[in-house]
Amino acid sequence: MQGERRKAEEHFREALRLDPESEWARLGVVETIRTYNPLYRPLFRYFQWMQSLGGRGRWIVIIGAYVIFRLMKTVADTNPALQIWLFPLIIAYVFFALTTWIGQPLIDVTLRFHPFGKLALSGDERAASNWVGGFFLGAVLSVIAALFISSVFWMWMLFFLLMLLPLSLMFNAEKPQPRKMLAFYTFALGACGLLGLMLLSIVPAPPEGAKTIPPLRLLAGLMFFAFIIGGVGASWIGNIMRSITWKK
Repeated sequence: MQGERRKAEEHFREALRLDPESEWARLGVVETIRTYNPLYRPLFRYFQWMQSLGGRGRWIVIIGAYVIFRLMKTVADTNPALQIWLFPLIIAYVFFALTTWIGQPLIDVTLRFHPFGKLALSGDERAASNWVGGFFLGAVLSVIAALFISSVFWMWMLFFLLMLLPLSLMFNAEKPQPRKMLAFYTFALGACGLLGLMLLSIVPAPPEGAKTIPPLRLLAGLMFFAFIIGGVGASWIGNIMRSITWKK
């Protein structure tokens, strides 16, 4: 298997050397290098399987998985003894759901350090890896800051993580109309979340026992809550976009 992948990579490299403009050879190089990543192989099989289901089948799988996730979470909340068994499954679902959207751009980040892979990535793939990789790094740094500096950085971690979904969807969308719509959605969502976070950082929290919340503090909380809803719902927006037949 390893030898076959090596031969395929050499084949596509030679084809790209002979014709640097060959899109077929470029895609072949990228996909061959990606398959070396153990995370990408199951994702690739999952993508292929989802594509074979068609639009209605994909929605059934997505909604069914979400329903199962909610059931497991409800059971875990009401049965503490089962939490030790159910929480790993819940975490696995969240991880898999996240990687189905951002897995490829994150893997493309690693290709940027590959001597040949970085040359084979398209402009869109490089841009996606820059943005997704940057926000993922922001999430990691926020976790470190939350652990060693202040717990307020957990909110920044949430901001960076939730932005990964619309960013990935934007770069995966077809051009031009779906891409433009998702770009607007991503920009508006990011602006809402960032402004909410900044206001929460600037406007002091009311003292304990206070009956009213300062208007700006309330506005900031509502904005960040709207950002969370929009970030979580980004995957649904993406699937709706995919199910629409756009005019060329």
